Amino acid sequence: MENKIYLETYEISSAEEAINLNALYGKYSNLNESYVFRGQKDINYSLIPSSLRIGNKEYLWSLSGGKPIVENQSEWENWQIIAEYNILKNFYNIADRSGLELPRVDRFRNNIDDNFELSTYLNTEEWLPKDFMEIAGLAQHYGLPTRLLDWTYDYKIALSFATSGIYNIDEVKKDCVVWAINHQYFNFLKPAYNKSPLQFYRPSYHGNKYLGAQKGLFSTWKITKRGLADLPNLHPALNQEVINRSPLDKLICDFIDNNIKESEEYFQNNKLLYKYIIPKDLKLDILKQLKRDKYSEEYLFPGFQGVCLSMENNLKMCDFG
Repeated sequence: MENKIYLETYEISSAEEAINLNALYGKYSNLNESYVFRGQKDINYSLIPSSLRIGNKEYLWSLSGGKPIVENQSEWENWQIIAEYNILKNFYNIADRSGLELPRVDRFRNNIDDNFELSTYLNTEEWLPKDFMEIAGLAQHYGLPTRLLDWTYDYKIALSFATSGIYNIDEVKKDCVVWAINHQYFNFLKPAYNKSPLQFYRPSYHGNKYLGAQKGLFSTWKITKRGLADLPNLHPALNQEVINRSPLDKLICDFIDNNIKESEEYFQNNKLLYKYIIPKDLKLDILKQLKRDKYSEEYLFPGFQGVCLSMENNLKMCDFG
């Protein structure tokens, strides 16, 4: 992907610079007002939702209860949607039978005992639909593959997640990254253009102490579903839309190139994306400072799990000297 005027990559040079990320902006928009953040433990990880990662394809289909009728159908968007739908519905059904509190999803509730029914998503014009966002966020939070990406309003929380790869043998020697995305710009596009596929959603923090502590929200790149009326009669020869597994940064750049006509001067002062690269040698010092600022496990994961995780990671940190 070529370097775009609205995307800037910056390599952090010190732990102090990372902790004071806001100071990098100068003339740019205030970091905490306009942007949301995502920390990734390995710079090679792409901004791709878990349900669309190619390495998760077999797992996705296993969770959904089967495999496509024809092998290449696993790369068709309609069948991908079916798999994701079945995962969410199974999650809802099992959690409901277990007596857990769930958000209201009438389309699941009205078809709770149907093993396989098409009417609920045949009548949906986009994926993910609005009434599925709450249950998808809950499923995402507990590790199921969805179309959502996790973000936070607090860049220090993103820093904490990114640098915590130091505790993992596969990630300790990897540079990490914090992404910042100008979500206010895309919120502006919704009423002004009514065509931006990128949408942000913040579930209720009530009853979800982790999400509240992490100041979390989700993004999704919505797609319009096509040809779903033909699903009962699908045939391999039909011209089906292929799944777009592009990372979010590429989707954004392509969308802006093709749809939005802003001046270069505008994007000079209103970057849509920042990619902050954090060298592996800085991760330990950043984590130590974050812990002093109360961005450690017991605060980000309230409860006994966070306390135990904090104790375990403190021991690992001592091993680094």
